[in-house]
Amino acid sequence: MRRAGRLLVWLGLVLTLVGLIAGFGVMAYDADHAAVNLLGLVPLGFLAMFAGIVAVLFGAPPNEKGPSK
Repeated sequence: MRRAGRLLVWLGLVLTLVGLIAGFGVMAYDADHAAVNLLGLVPLGFLAMFAGIVAVLFGAPPNEKGPSK
């Protein structure tokens, strides 16, 4: 579960960065349709990163969740 979560975090980071960099780059060339499609990757990247963080945190073994009281 933690490995899949880490993969989702990296995938989300890549999607977000590609969407932002390529989307604003294409927007500079006045290609609005391509810019909208590329900027649409940004929310998907955030969702993937959030799902990966949740999977990493909830998939931790019981002894790694923090100090016991």
